[in-house]
Amino acid sequence: MSLTKAQLYNVDSGQMVVECHFNPEELTISRSNTWSPRESAGSNLPDVHFGGMGPRTVDSLKLIFDTYERKSDVRDITNKVMGLMDASAWEQTKRDRQRRPPHVMFRWGAFETFPAVITSLSQQFTLFLSSGLPVRATLTMGLQEVPKDAAKKKSKGQNPTSQAFGARRVHVVQPGDTIDLIASMELGDPNAWRRLADANQLDDPRRLRAGQALLVPEEA
Repeated sequence: MSLTKAQLYNVDSGQMVVECHFNPEELTISRSNTWSPRESAGSNLPDVHFGGMGPRTVDSLKLIFDTYERKSDVRDITNKVMGLMDASAWEQTKRDRQRRPPHVMFRWGAFETFPAVITSLSQQFTLFLSSGLPVRATLTMGLQEVPKDAAKKKSKGQNPTSQAFGARRVHVVQPGDTIDLIASMELGDPNAWRRLADANQLDDPRRLRAGQALLVPEEA
């Protein structure tokens, strides 16, 4: 069996940004809830009040890229990931449209994270050619989960007129895409895959081919 490579996706566009040259050795997902102290009569210890559930986070995810054999600049690849920190996506608020960095998702075969934003990203170069050209780099990133509703508020095209008329989107299937991953990217919920299947009259949603165009139904 061939080795499945981990991938990083732009959830807003539904496109794969990069495929990792080396899969990470570990990945830690954390979540913390908010508790506030509250005075409690007759006790030395204060009572605590539940203040809400915090988002899931991925801390210090390391992705390694190596272009030594090709003798090419590794930044041609890593800069694509660095670009995910730029405010290149549009989000509709109650008042107007605002720019924000795109939502992302890390996927490794059958394992995938949640729609998230990159909260931190560092780039460490660990190998250079004699000319000074960097050919190996390690990216270390932190991810924070975004709510499903926020994931749905992604830009639906650059043309405001087409948005005003509720134009539906098209997702072009990429290698490794699954129906539930596309549903998560486009609709903010992997369990909404049946809506995609019904909208495109898919006899077998498990069999998607790269380059296939799927109509994304309007959000309910």
